[in-house]
Amino acid sequence: MKTRLTVLTTRRFAMGAALTGLTCGLLAAQDMGGGSTASFKRPENPPVHHRPIPSEAAGGRLGDEAGPKIGKPGGQAGTSGKAGAIGKAPGSDSSDARPAATPGRAGIKGIGIGGIRSGTGAKPTPQPTPGPEPPPPPTASQTPVPVSLEGVEEAIEQGNNARDQKPPDYEEAERAYKAAAKLAPNDERPFIGLGNIYYDQKRDEEAIAAYRKALELQPKNRSVFEALGDAYFRLGKYEESIAATTELGLHTPNPGPFWTLTWASLVNGKSEDAGHFANGFIARWKPFMQGDTPYFIVFAGYLGYREAGLKDKADELLRAPGASSECLNDKWHCRLLKYLRHEVTAQQLLAEAGTNDKLTEARTYVGIDLALSGYREEALPHFRWVLENGNHDFVEYHLAKAWIAKLQTP
Repeated sequence: MKTRLTVLTTRRFAMGAALTGLTCGLLAAQDMGGGSTASFKRPENPPVHHRPIPSEAAGGRLGDEAGPKIGKPGGQAGTSGKAGAIGKAPGSDSSDARPAATPGRAGIKGIGIGGIRSGTGAKPTPQPTPGPEPPPPPTASQTPVPVSLEGVEEAIEQGNNARDQKPPDYEEAERAYKAAAKLAPNDERPFIGLGNIYYDQKRDEEAIAAYRKALELQPKNRSVFEALGDAYFRLGKYEESIAATTELGLHTPNPGPFWTLTWASLVNGKSEDAGHFANGFIARWKPFMQGDTPYFIVFAGYLGYREAGLKDKADELLRAPGASSECLNDKWHCRLLKYLRHEVTAQQLLAEAGTNDKLTEARTYVGIDLALSGYREEALPHFRWVLENGNHDFVEYHLAKAWIAKLQTP
C-alpha cells in the first residue's frame, strides 16, 4: 500500500506457518491488478476521523455511527495503498480532545450608587474603601481566542467529503484541511488529510512534508508511517521507505506494511528480505482482503528468493497459488504465473500482452527471468523498453530501472 515509516526492527516471520496455510488455501486472495502502487494502496488510505466534542459519542466521522472504520478494503497498498491503512484509521484516538478554554472575566468591577441624600437629611450611604485599581483591559492582540472544536471538526469533515467526491475536489479538500490546521495547529489530523490528498495527486514531496508534520504531533500513528513509506517508495527513496514502514515494528496483523516492504526490498537489492516480507504479507492478507491470490506479491517474493540463491524457498513460494490447472488462462496474472513456472514461453507471454500495462509487467518479469538465468545482455532490451514505454506508476517500472543499474555495473 502505501512501506510504513517504521525503523527496521526484529524481523520475525512465521514463514513455515504462512506457507503451510497457503497452497490451495490462497486461492481466494486479492488480484493486485498489475503490481501498481495505485491498485493496492490508493485511494484506500483512510479519511481523517474526528475526535468527539463533549456532547458527542466517540469515534467515526461526523454523521457516522461511533466506531473505527476499515480504511483499505483491498489493500492499496492503499497499501497503501496506501493510502493510509487497514484497521485503525489515522487520528482516531480521542485522548487529547479537550474543550476549549473560555476567557475569564477577571478585573471587571461593579459600579455602586452613593452620595445620594434623601430630602429628610439622611446620612450619605457609606462608601467602600477604595481597593487597588484593576488591570487595564487586554488589547485585541492579547485577548485569548478560544478554539472552536465544532469548527475544527466541520473543516475536517468538509475535507473528507471533498476527497470522497467522484471525482475528488482536491482544491476544496486542501482548503478545508488547511482551515482546520489553522484553527488547531497542534492537531495532527489536518496534516494527515493534506498528506492523503497530496499523495492522491502524486505531489509526493508535499505529502511527505505533511505526513512528517503529523508525526511530529503524534509520533505513534502506524497508518501515517505506512503512508509516508509509500510516498518515499514512489519517489524512489527505497531506504527511507523501508525505514518509515518499519518505524514502529512489524508485530501487526495488518498486511499493508508488508506490501511496501516486499517491493522496496526487492528494488533495493535486499532480495532475501523481499521473500520474507512477501511471506509476511501472505500470512496476513485475510481477513482484510478478498478475491484471488495476491499473485504479484507471490511473484515478488519468488524473484527475491531466487535472486538470493534460495531456490527451494523460491519454488515453494511459487507453488503457493495452487496447481496450474486451477489458474484460469483468461486471467492475466495466471499467464504471468505460468511463465515464471516455465509452462509458457516468453514469446507466448509477450504476444498475449495486449496493453501497455501488461507489457510493462511481462517485459519486466521476462527480463528478470533472463538475467537470473544468466542471459544478462538479452535481458537489457526488455528493461529498456519498460523505462521508455512502460507505466511509471507500476512497481515493475522501479524494478526494471533497478535491474538496468545492476546489469550495467561492472
